[in-house]
Amino acid sequence: MKKIILTSVILIASTIVSAKSKPVDGFSAFLLGQPKADAAFQSLVPNGESAVSALAVNGSGVLVGGTTVLRGKAPWIFTFRTADNVIKPEQLVSLEKVLPGETSVSSLVKAADGAVYGTTNNYFDADYMFKEDWDNSAYEGGAVFKVDVAGAVPSVKTLVRPFKNEGIAALVSSKDGWTLYGITTPTQILFAYDVKNGKATEVARLKSLTVTYHRVTGKSTKALALDTAGNVYGTNGGYFFRFNPKTKVVDTLKSDLLNETNGDAYDCAASFAVSPDNKIYCGTFLDGKLLELNPVTGDVRDLGITSRTGNLSSLAIKNGILYGLSGSEESRAYPFTYEPATGTYKKIPKLKVYFENTDKKYKYNTGNLFGLVLLPDGSLAMGEKDFNGHLYTWKP
Repeated sequence: MKKIILTSVILIASTIVSAKSKPVDGFSAFLLGQPKADAAFQSLVPNGESAVSALAVNGSGVLVGGTTVLRGKAPWIFTFRTADNVIKPEQLVSLEKVLPGETSVSSLVKAADGAVYGTTNNYFDADYMFKEDWDNSAYEGGAVFKVDVAGAVPSVKTLVRPFKNEGIAALVSSKDGWTLYGITTPTQILFAYDVKNGKATEVARLKSLTVTYHRVTGKSTKALALDTAGNVYGTNGGYFFRFNPKTKVVDTLKSDLLNETNGDAYDCAASFAVSPDNKIYCGTFLDGKLLELNPVTGDVRDLGITSRTGNLSSLAIKNGILYGLSGSEESRAYPFTYEPATGTYKKIPKLKVYFENTDKKYKYNTGNLFGLVLLPDGSLAMGEKDFNGHLYTWKP
């Protein structure tokens, strides 16, 4: 693994860590709202509304982030530029009035017009929800929305709610960027959104989430992937599916790695990353496994479990190295690297971060990190999907 480049703030931190600890890797933290935020790492976004659940970089290199409500009124949209090194109050937008009743920004992607498009999902935590409660719900349905950014100040516009009483679990941009593919939950409707005409059309109905003893127990794919040929991948019912936009055919890969017991307790994709040589890497939700898909043969290879807590929430590829984040919401984050060329897998232990732009520098154990995204300066951005969430940058 390449030597970690430390920021000036982290260099200060290295003198604080005990001699028995390994050096702090290049992590910096940012409050969601500065400079008026509390110096003790308290953001302007209220506790319970600041869990970062989606990140994407727009065509101008501005990072756009979205949050999920764990307790509170509404999710938020925020922006960040590495040149500014701060998230100011005017870079925060509450979705309380724009998308009333929504509780989670489930995904953000960049389209061909350079703008970031997002989705919402009120069923983001639907495990063991009573099917009767879902049947009787008045939920208007998850929305597709657009984030325009003037400088670094965001504005949000609702575009369409394609399916009543369905949350939108994940979104991915097509090869040319003019079509966005999404999947709903719990019915698992695969759909396409045309960026030019603003219309959403159903592509296919996959297997609905499993219901056991009147409760929804199945796991919806939390991510979608696009291979170099433009095919869309996700998980459904304990198996990987592949949609070919040219033939409009959905097929299922034969691997049973997500459902080795062939029962109701199947796993699902939590994250994807696609390499330039068209290898698809998948992080699983329950087991936290790292899997490798071969789009040509359809074979799936198990590369090993990445943490004892499961939930490999994020993957990104930079310079031939795969970076990942795993760990449950009840534990600290477990970053790691994997080099496909050599099969070398390395955990990054004792993760500590120090907050930028505060009166003091706080040594801080991160919670559930999420959403690795490559920034224009070569660093990786990620969010903390926790009650008091923050934005982090990692400069490997």
